[in-house]
Amino acid sequence: MKIKVCGLTGTYNMEAVAGLGVNRCGLIFYPSSQRYAGRNAALQARCAAAPFPGLTGVFVNQDETYIREITAAFRLSFIQLHGTEQPAFCARINAIRPVIKAFAMHEQFNFDRLKRYQHSCNAFLFDTPGSSHGGTGRTFNWSLLQDKDIPLPFWLAGGIGPGDVAKVKAFHHPAFTGIDLNSRFESSAGVKDITLLKAFINDLRKSI
Repeated sequence: MKIKVCGLTGTYNMEAVAGLGVNRCGLIFYPSSQRYAGRNAALQARCAAAPFPGLTGVFVNQDETYIREITAAFRLSFIQLHGTEQPAFCARINAIRPVIKAFAMHEQFNFDRLKRYQHSCNAFLFDTPGSSHGGTGRTFNWSLLQDKDIPLPFWLAGGIGPGDVAKVKAFHHPAFTGIDLNSRFESSAGVKDITLLKAFINDLRKSI
């Protein structure tokens, strides 16, 4: 199972997270987010010098030019689109770097929508609905995904916390590839609690 830690904002904290052996580190380039990383010149310089593992940039309804500029400046490996981006746009961005398209999961979600994106993205990410495009700190009902035909590998996001190891281990789906960790592992917005993360990751990987 892959592990991504998202919403990182500082160089030293990010280096500590990378040292835990995570598969991907995530930076948010949505200016309205309290975890916005786009103005951190020191972090940009560090990423440009030696990219972090699976460095992923999160964007929300931003234009292709901006995404290209940030991808080059921070040497991103993956691009996560967290807005209302359409398949044609995703396909253009997917030609730059592999795209993870995020969807907010709810009881009325139409899974047929995913078929429209299967040839323009690399993976999906399923998150909890909210007014701020993620970062709610709440989990959605994962059973919504059971027995669904999901055409690409997917990540689980949204409120996964230190006490959820057993829940993650108990979840099974043939397309399930990894988890995305964020606000429940923070000492403050954008600053990850390394002790909490280390304990969670070690426990998760004991029998996986």
